[in-house]
Amino acid sequence: MAIEPFRVSHSVPNYICHQAQRPLQINIPDSELDLLQRKLELARLPTNLDQEQWAESNGVTVSKVQEVVDFWRASYSWRKEEAKLNHLPQYKTHVAVKDFGDLDLHFVHSPSNSTNAVPLLFIHGWPGSFAEVTKVLPILNEAGFDVVAPSLPGYGFSQCPDLPGFDNQYDAELLHQLMLKLGYDRYVVQGGDWGSDIARNIGILYPEHVKGVHINHINLVSLSSHLGSFVQGVTILGYHAETEL
Repeated sequence: MAIEPFRVSHSVPNYICHQAQRPLQINIPDSELDLLQRKLELARLPTNLDQEQWAESNGVTVSKVQEVVDFWRASYSWRKEEAKLNHLPQYKTHVAVKDFGDLDLHFVHSPSNSTNAVPLLFIHGWPGSFAEVTKVLPILNEAGFDVVAPSLPGYGFSQCPDLPGFDNQYDAELLHQLMLKLGYDRYVVQGGDWGSDIARNIGILYPEHVKGVHINHINLVSLSSHLGSFVQGVTILGYHAETEL
């Protein structure tokens, strides 16, 4: 399957360009944005909660919700955010997953200029997205990392599996196959939030390919059942409450 440029604004490896079929960009239809505006304009908030203490205890007051509605209706510009996202070097490609067939996967791929660059798989969590890599991307490239930041299946612009049962071990298989398809046989992994569990599973399932795993939401995962076999082939670093594993 060919790798399709989702939008190309940076230099990219020749093997991607040679397999490219058509350039794409994020471009949400105006009809969807118009529908959102109509929904916001028609929003009806309750008026009988001013004296209810439960409506105040968690901070979600009527006035706070009204602020959010007003912000999305009058201040937020999706087109401005869309333009920022389109500066990222994004692609889509089909990746085969056992029991689920081909999934159309969206990802950012930003190679470093370093001749000894280390491939880094950067996995977002929930309710996050590939956009989490935006601020740190130039720093990672400068530090010598070829960064691959996919949208997990069902998130953003990646296809959602049609069948039930797609757990994080299938996520691990999918992202590992993506790295191999990009030519990265050995790589390191970073996972945050839900991505930390996926990152751990990649290290467990493919230790011969994974040089190291870093997770920054360690309380999401249970390492006890796999820790012995895991650390034999993979270095794992996790930071939680300033504690290093």
